[in-house]
Amino acid sequence: MTPPLVRALAAATAEGARLYLVSDRLDLATDMRSSFLAERGADDAALYSLHPLHAGEAASAEGWCPAGRRTRKEGQPAAAAAEGAEAAQQPPPPPGGWLRMRPYLLPTERDKVCEKLARRAPAEALRALTDSTRPAVAARLPHAARAHVQ
Repeated sequence: MTPPLVRALAAATAEGARLYLVSDRLDLATDMRSSFLAERGADDAALYSLHPLHAGEAASAEGWCPAGRRTRKEGQPAAAAAEGAEAAQQPPPPPGGWLRMRPYLLPTERDKVCEKLARRAPAEALRALTDSTRPAVAARLPHAARAHVQ
């Protein structure tokens, strides 16, 4: 996830638009999430923020895992059970944690893959939901896309 991609998405989405991030890999999920939350606009204001679901019981340090398949203790880094000492050096779970469930009724294709992997092996579906905090800049968009953000 690169800063130019995050800025391009921010420019193309309306204020309050939601970006749903999901992965079965802790390193990728953490990179996606931190990339969106770290990027700032020209006025140094955040382009994205965590959705309020991350402030309540919908979020945990662990993400989603089928019942009885949990492979680590509460608060332990996601990869710790499989990676031993190397995982012990991983950072703690991010503030706001990972969503315990899909925020939408229908699963995305990535949800299906992550949930299938989590049912077969010690894995988790790590989900984050972000909100755009900036109005889209319609002038930067191709003509056909301008009508959708105004």
